[in-house]
Amino acid sequence: MYQQSWMETLAHLFCSLVDAEVALEEKRESLQLDAERLFEQMDDYKMGYLSSNVFARWVKANCGYTITDADLVGLQQRFDKHNDYRIGKDEFVAAVAATPVEEDEAE
Repeated sequence: MYQQSWMETLAHLFCSLVDAEVALEEKRESLQLDAERLFEQMDDYKMGYLSSNVFARWVKANCGYTITDADLVGLQQRFDKHNDYRIGKDEFVAAVAATPVEEDEAE
């Protein structure tokens, strides 16, 4: 009985994850952000990376949105693919930019 309930909950979790990724991709496509330029605006000291706190301060100053500490941890995990406690330009661009259309698909 408990195992069946657990399996149903797990299936629901997987569906939620897939739905969230689809929604995120749709948002990226609709915004068409210039991720490299945006990163350059955030990287005041031209270090080539951002700390999560610098990222949060920039969002608050420029977007008027405060990222909570709990959400900041999740964003750090999402952006920091190299696990070096900083958000590199390549990591930022990969996470923010719309997925490039392959030439074969465009034709």
